[in-house]
This record gives sequence, C-alpha cells and structure tokens, in this order.
Amino acid sequence: MTELAGKSLQNGKYIIERELGQGGFGITYKATDKSSSIEVVIKTLNSRWQNNSDQTKLNFEFENEARRLSKCSHANIVEYRDFFVENGLPYIVMEYIRGVTLDKLIQPHQPLPEATAINYIRQVGEALTVVHQNGLLHRDIKPQNMILRQGTQQVMLIDFGIAREFSQGVTKTHTNLITNGYAPLEQYFPKAKRTAASDVYALAATLYTLLTAEIPLAATLRERLPFASPKKLVPQLSDRISEAVMCGMALEPEDRPSCVSQWLALLEGAQSQFVSKNPSGRVDLANPTTRKDRSLAKLTPIVAVASVLLGFVLSIASTQSPIPTTQNQLSNTNSSSTPQTNSSSQTTSETTEPFIPNQPVQNVSQPTPKPSVSISPELDNQQAEKQKQEAQKRIERARRNSERIENKQYYDDDNYDDDDYDDDDYDDDDYDDDD
Repeated sequence: MTELAGKSLQNGKYIIERELGQGGFGITYKATDKSSSIEVVIKTLNSRWQNNSDQTKLNFEFENEARRLSKCSHANIVEYRDFFVENGLPYIVMEYIRGVTLDKLIQPHQPLPEATAINYIRQVGEALTVVHQNGLLHRDIKPQNMILRQGTQQVMLIDFGIAREFSQGVTKTHTNLITNGYAPLEQYFPKAKRTAASDVYALAATLYTLLTAEIPLAATLRERLPFASPKKLVPQLSDRISEAVMCGMALEPEDRPSCVSQWLALLEGAQSQFVSKNPSGRVDLANPTTRKDRSLAKLTPIVAVASVLLGFVLSIASTQSPIPTTQNQLSNTNSSSTPQTNSSSQTTSETTEPFIPNQPVQNVSQPTPKPSVSISPELDNQQAEKQKQEAQKRIERARRNSERIENKQYYDDDNYDDDDYDDDDYDDDDYDDDD
C-alpha cells in the first residue's frame, strides 16, 4: 500500500483525505474520525519501508512511539488518540493541529522578537518537563517539531519518533539519530549516560535559532571552530538571555542545567540553583570538568612517564662518555684553556698557574656531573640502545595520543543527512488551512 488518500481504515472509522508529509521512516495523512467528526493525523510507514525485511522491527518501534506518546499528556503536547495494525502496517492516530512549524516563522536575517521566542520556548520547556517526568527523552527537539497553533500563541510539541526511555545518569544504548545543530554531543554516541540535559541542549539550540535566524554550529565541530553567542550575532539581545542560551548549550552535560526547569529559571532571570562547575574556563588537571580538560588530565601521566624514561635513557647514554677524572686528563683540559680576567658577570675566578702533579687541583673548570640512576655493571651498550628505542616508542605513542585528543572527530557530519533522519511529518503546507 503506497497511497492511502481517499481510502478508509478500521472499517470506515477513519477516512484519509490527503498526505501531509513524510520523513525518513514515516508518512502522515490528514484524516477524519467519522465516529466523532474530528480531524486527525494518521502516521504509518512510508513506501520505502513497507514490505521491508525490517518491517517487523519498525512495526514494533511504531507501537513503542504510540505508547510513549500516550504517557505524556500536556496542553503543549500533541494528543495521542489511537494505535492499530491493519494489513500488516502500523498506524498511530493523533490530533490534527492547524498551524505552522516554528522554522517557517523565521526568514533569513529576520529572527523572532526576544519576548516572543522566549514565550514559545517556555511552553515547550513545560511540556518537556512532563516528558522527562514520565522517564522519556524526546531527543529530537528542534523548530520543525514545534507547531504554532493557528490564531493563538500556543506552541505544540510533536514527533516522538525517536523518543527513548532513560534513567537520569544511567548509561543506555540509544539509536544515534541526530539533527546537526540541535543534537548534543553525547547523542552522537550510541552508548552514553542519558540525562535530561540532552533535551536542555536541544531546547537552548532551538532558542538560539529563533533569536538569531541561524542554525547553531554542530556540537561535533564546536571544539575546533569558533561558535558565536546569540548576542554577538544580534547585539540588541539582552545579556541574560544570550548567556542562558550558551549555558544550556554547554558541550558537557554536567556543565548544563540538569533539568529544564533550572534552565527556564535562567531565562526568567530568577535565582537558579544551577552553578557552572567551571565558570572561569581555566583548565584544572586535578579537577577536570570538560571533555578537553579530562583528556589533558589523562594525557599528563603519559607525558610524565615518557619524560622519566627519556631522562633514564639519557643518563645511560652519558655513561658511555665519562667525565675526565685522571690527573693527565685534567692537565690536558686545563692546559687547553686560555687565561680569563674577572668581570662583573663572573661568579668564580680562573687561574693560569701550571698544573703540579700530586698536588690538589685548584680552580679547574669542570662540569659537575648530574645525579644519575645507578646502572648495573651487566648493562652493556646493546641493552642501553634497546631501552633508548623503547623510550622513544613510548614518547611517540604519547605524542600520537595528544594529537588524537586535540584533533578528535566523533563522527563525520557528512555521514548524517538531515533528510535521512528528520521525520518531519508536518510539511510546509500542512497548516495553510485552505481546506
């Protein structure tokens, strides 16, 4: 079944009117519930995934999406109505919301007014609080998944297609489906600690877009490229709001407010319980707070060990050219020197008196040997050379580790095509309401 327009489902209960839009996995239709004469949205698998070898798994995922949505009841969350399977295909029935998605409200260089943007984000934030209280992460917060209801200032959160269960701070494996610019860094990893701070990042990134008309830099690029604050792009924005956005978009989850309500308090200018763990931005290797700081902290012992090994090898090498100690060697050294005069820069004086055998040596310029590790008499040149090579290998490994830390790339952003993963079930013309 590739086209449902004009057909009925559930023995005539639902009459399909027209297609609304489709994404990577799903397709949505506007329909009418004949039992109540209410307009609804019906979502099912698109033709690409129908009769697919993975269809059983996808049917199960659709059922899970319906179950998750049904758990979340809030004035700013799309209402779940029904779920059923017909002719082998899963269907989710939801309320139909007349309106436009927030991304359609923004034009290039024409962001929303600050107060309007904050009003919209506050509503979605309150909806997200309910989602989190039900043990779910939405994981796809972005302007395309927020609808401004026609004729009102009410914003609705939609699309629970990649929502997943979570326990605060517990490591879980989730599908790493992302939208660059809105997905936090930890969402690029299938296995990571899951917290509400992931949705805080995406909500803050959405506010960034509403305030600047710009999509934020992808999280994977922010450690290597400069990332402008909202106020830098739009100077008339208030400092408080710009700082709140950047706080919510901190790369490390622990550097963000741990829940949506804490972050919303920053927007309101209220006293928040959240305190940044690294307000100065300085690197403290004894108590690292960021991913880069922790990487440096891990690297420091490696460099220290490599330095000790290098010193050990150099001390071995120095035993191969011992400092002159016999009186003949001292005589040769002294006789080759030229007379010196005292100067203000000298701290010792030198003598030109001839060397007298069997007499104490006077004022001989001789480097003081540095303390070295005692070497076993059995350690020959071959062993010393072998240890030197081993030390050089360790130093090279430490250097490579350092480069990997400084130049790490979690994922190549080109591998993630927004069109593949954005289940934007509400298209440009979904809510023009000329029907």
